[in-house]
Amino acid sequence: MLHLQARPEHLSSDKAWQVGRDEADLAVRTTLERFDIVEFFADVKEFESYEDVWAHELGDELLAEVTSGRNRRAVAFDMRARGQEFTRAAGRALVDIRDRTLTHDRGRRLRRHALNAS
Repeated sequence: MLHLQARPEHLSSDKAWQVGRDEADLAVRTTLERFDIVEFFADVKEFESYEDVWAHELGDELLAEVTSGRNRRAVAFDMRARGQEFTRAAGRALVDIRDRTLTHDRGRRLRRHALNAS
C-alpha cells in the first residue's frame, strides 16, 4: 500500500476529522518518483489546490485526462458530480479484488477502505 488515510474508527462521528493533505501530497510525490504513472484520479473536494501542480509535474506522462471537455483537467475527478461513474468503478474494483486480478496486501485498513467505497 502506498498511502491510505481514513477517519479513525475510534473517533466518534461528532468529532471533526480532515484528510492530511500535506501527507497525501508527500505520498503522491514519492509515488511519482517511484513509478511510471499513466493515469491519476484525485478527488477535487480534498485536493483542489494540489491537482494542477501534480498534473504539471506528471507532464506528458499521462495517457488520459480525467475530465474532458470545456473544463478539462488532467487529474481532477469531482466525485460530487460523478457519483454514478465512481460507484461503477468501485464496484468493478471489488469484482477485480474478489477475482484476484487486482490484489492488495489484505491489510485490515485497506480492506475496510475498499469495501466502504463499493
